[in-house]
Amino acid sequence: SLRRRGRPPSDRWLFQSTHPQYLSHLIIRRSFRVVPVLVGASIPRREREDTTERYARGILTLFCPWRNVLDICDPYTSWSNALQLYQSSFTTESNK
Repeated sequence: SLRRRGRPPSDRWLFQSTHPQYLSHLIIRRSFRVVPVLVGASIPRREREDTTERYARGILTLFCPWRNVLDICDPYTSWSNALQLYQSSFTTESNK
């Protein structure tokens, strides 16, 4: 029997066939945790009334799976309301 040395292989997934990088790229599960960083302005504070929508949009972008904006917020829902709908699905760790 062959014994593998080192770490077990990470899970791997292909992009959908309609994705532009379908033929050249794949997704590999990281073996350690990382914190994603949004490029651009920082996520505003939750307590400020004038930035509630930007805060909700940033949090949803980081913690909800999505392929297009309609996956997390439809045109008839505010970002704040969409965040309220999704918050129950967040894990205890993501709420820290």
